[in-house]
Amino acid sequence: MKTLSPIWILALAGAVACVDGGKDDTGGDDTGTGAEADADTDADSDADTDADSDADTDADSDADADYTVYEGYNSLDVYSMPDSPAEPDICQVVWFTTGTPSARDCPGCFFAFDISATYDPSVGFAGPCFADDYTYTGGYHPDPYNNGVGYQMYFDAYGRWIAQGVAAFNPGAADYNFTAVFEGAYAYPYDSYELWTAHVE
Repeated sequence: MKTLSPIWILALAGAVACVDGGKDDTGGDDTGTGAEADADTDADSDADTDADSDADTDADSDADADYTVYEGYNSLDVYSMPDSPAEPDICQVVWFTTGTPSARDCPGCFFAFDISATYDPSVGFAGPCFADDYTYTGGYHPDPYNNGVGYQMYFDAYGRWIAQGVAAFNPGAADYNFTAVFEGAYAYPYDSYELWTAHVE
């Protein structure tokens, strides 16, 4: 199944929930003598210092790690469809990408970043294709709909996350450990292929 390229979706589609960390003065404490038996100073039963019940140190209710680095590149290649007369590629475009952790809650995601993509004119050629700088918010969910589509993008126009492409994340890898792939029709007789890859830590 082909999906519409995110580059063109971006052109068309122009909080974290806080948990009260206050202690109940009449309740137990963290010394083991009250309702709580852990050794930290917050009001939940796990061993971290935030006010939720999971084992990480952020303020949401999922057990994700706190990923803070996103650095990589996005590439776009537009080429002839297999069943059409052979034509040369009409563009090969590359953007360098950097991201900062997004304030938007992405339920079930391993990470979510606000990402800036900067066009690199020294690589490939733009031809008639989109080659401007752009920004977007993206997150990785292993497989939210059981269809292999794991990359999520947040669209302000719709006020929600939308699954976009096949993605993989290997947090133990030393180099580029995240990839997302998007394939789709461009304009007859051409198809497009996008590879987004980054190091996330």
